[in-house]
Amino acid sequence: MQSAIVFVDDDDTSNYDLNQTMHQLRAKATSMKSQFPGVEVLGSSCWLVNLETSLPFFSVITGMASQANIPFKVSFLEQPTWITYGKGTTSNTV
Repeated sequence: MQSAIVFVDDDDTSNYDLNQTMHQLRAKATSMKSQFPGVEVLGSSCWLVNLETSLPFFSVITGMASQANIPFKVSFLEQPTWITYGKGTTSNTV
């Protein structure tokens, strides 16, 4: 499974236009997430995206950020594995 972590940099909270755009981007991500079960929300502007099932989500988020000149980072993963610590030591593949 091919996946990507997408992080949109929203550090400049003093910029009104950036705040408005980030609000629109987050609203779009929230509305699209229900259509794409291969998306995990990792933070307010960070998502783990299964590229095999949710490529349109990836395209919309990165496209919106790019058009608004908002910096973003993408890390591509071949097969992400989550290791659970605490109760049990089971590894879960997303």
